[in-house]
Amino acid sequence: MSDNAISNPSQPPKPVRKRDGPRIRPYSTTRPRHSNTKKREVLVWLANTKIPLRESIAVAFKLAKPSRELPADDLEPLEPGFRRPSLAEAAAFFKIPSSTISGWWTKRDKILAGKWACQCVK
Repeated sequence: MSDNAISNPSQPPKPVRKRDGPRIRPYSTTRPRHSNTKKREVLVWLANTKIPLRESIAVAFKLAKPSRELPADDLEPLEPGFRRPSLAEAAAFFKIPSSTISGWWTKRDKILAGKWACQCVK
């Protein structure tokens, strides 16, 4: 019996129009893509990292503006000659889209006050 043989020879194949279409399902998952630990790590890195203005690679290569692109970050000002990392730098460092990090930054109070807040990166 050949590979192209019909499984039931007494019944001809259905025409294409009468066949059922493929079952297409939307992508859905209940598992989050990034763990809470990773979110906290990124947020703490954004808040605590100081970049010297003279040694800033991002400014030299015009990857990011010298200031954070997020309004009202409620962080204490840095000493002169330093700046905080931008979203583009955080995205490049952690390999996470900047839009995702921006959303985390907006919800940072909820994320950092979560169930395992004491296990934050030190």
